Amino acid sequence: MNIESTQAGVRTPRLALAGTVLAILFCILLYDNLAGLIPPGLNIPLYLAAFYLCLGMLFGKRFWQGCRRTVFHLVFTALLAVTFLLFNNPVLLTINAILIVLLTGEQVMLCMSHALYDPYSVLFVGDSLALWFSFSFGGIKNSFSQYRSGGKGRFTGILIGIAVTIPVLLAVIPLLLSGDAVFSKFFADLFGNLKWGDIVGKVLCALVLFALFSGLFWSLGNKIRARGTVPPVHKDKAAAFNQAASFVLLFALCAVLAIFCSIQFLYLFSGRVPEGITYSEYARSGFWQLLAAAAIVMTIVFLLLRFAAPCPHAAFNLRRVLMSLLLVCTIILLVSSFSRMTLYEQSFGFSQLRLFTQFFMAALFLFLAVSILRLWLPRVDLKKCAFFCFLCCYMALAFWNIDAFIARENIKNQGGNADITYLTTLSADALPYYIDSLDADYFTTMIVDSDPYTDMDDFNYQYLGDGKVLLYRDEQVITQAYNLRRIMRDLEVSCDWRYLNLGRDAARAALKTVPELTENINTIKDAFTLSQP
Repeated sequence: MNIESTQAGVRTPRLALAGTVLAILFCILLYDNLAGLIPPGLNIPLYLAAFYLCLGMLFGKRFWQGCRRTVFHLVFTALLAVTFLLFNNPVLLTINAILIVLLTGEQVMLCMSHALYDPYSVLFVGDSLALWFSFSFGGIKNSFSQYRSGGKGRFTGILIGIAVTIPVLLAVIPLLLSGDAVFSKFFADLFGNLKWGDIVGKVLCALVLFALFSGLFWSLGNKIRARGTVPPVHKDKAAAFNQAASFVLLFALCAVLAIFCSIQFLYLFSGRVPEGITYSEYARSGFWQLLAAAAIVMTIVFLLLRFAAPCPHAAFNLRRVLMSLLLVCTIILLVSSFSRMTLYEQSFGFSQLRLFTQFFMAALFLFLAVSILRLWLPRVDLKKCAFFCFLCCYMALAFWNIDAFIARENIKNQGGNADITYLTTLSADALPYYIDSLDADYFTTMIVDSDPYTDMDDFNYQYLGDGKVLLYRDEQVITQAYNLRRIMRDLEVSCDWRYLNLGRDAARAALKTVPELTENINTIKDAFTLSQP
């Protein structure tokens, strides 16, 4: 790996400015999401845009030309960032955040000509991890050396002054606050509700991020990885799987799966079942078993594709035919499993796990179709196709608003029999669709003294301490109230413009239509808060 001199890299003032801007913006936009567990919103795309603008300021034409070559990464990263403005499902948003970090890392490595792996395969994770860890931590020492040597005079003095002033102020200010009530009041009026602990946390966070961003940008500007400088490692060729053994395995699997698929067409897909078995019982069984069988068959086919021994042209074509037949049967397995899950959902309702699994099967379906094409067209890059298939299917899932769909469909299909307790565990996106199904009187509670009050057999009750008991009507009241209070808390703490989110705005509007329900839920919350030591 070649390393250029510092003078050929990023200029010192720009390096310091970019690190400072991103560190401060992190404390303004993202710190409270981590420290205060506030749901994200507009702040995610804003910070991502600031990161790209700082890269453009530092590296100019070199970076922007690289962005033109990586438009795919830019588009998918932007789309993933937009989801934080629209939806609130914590599982999907966590995955979105991870994908943003990985795709952004890979794009930066490609733009700056540092990437070592294929950009459209799972190995791109290696480039992203190298950027965020190796480049940032590894470049800290050199970046601070540049601050000392490349910014002589006034600039270096300013940096040294800031570095010395911050810890001194952090030590002196709390002493002054505790030593004079007037100064403490002045400080409180100046900074409002901002606590001293938050100030210290943000300052320390900004210092750490400034160091990491400085190291990252220095590494990008000075470390140029030259392809081909590392001698290739010659690996021993893996032992090939015996030709006769592979044909025995393929013929046996094809025979079994062909019989199974025939039964699916005769019974499941046609609606007919043998005597003694109802169609609903037949259709709603075996989902996970079929999915596991499909995974086993897929693994065997791809292992044979990779490790099967070379064979004559006629035998090779026969093997491709058998593999194609196995993949087609696997597709039928997935269709059968998907149909069973759909029928199960019609009876018992939708859930996140069921829908996530169905989306995964849809992605597998596309991947298997491409795999069949790969068997007959060797030029097809299976790794890139898999990358696009799964990422595109995930993007469809990320923009689907799954929580709102579950609540809307379960209420529509099941009415009063819908599992409201489960719906309250979903994010704020689902709240507008089941709020009308909640009865405010259902959440009515009463706090009484436990000693004189003996007629508690007609109620559910829970001791609060200090001789007090909370009476409520149904066992699910406390669970539902707890879940709803969690949503209400997220709505209360995310009113700032930084956390703008359309899903939470809709939930706030829905809660305003049921003030009595909100009051009863807050009463339950306050009762348990007062009972805690």
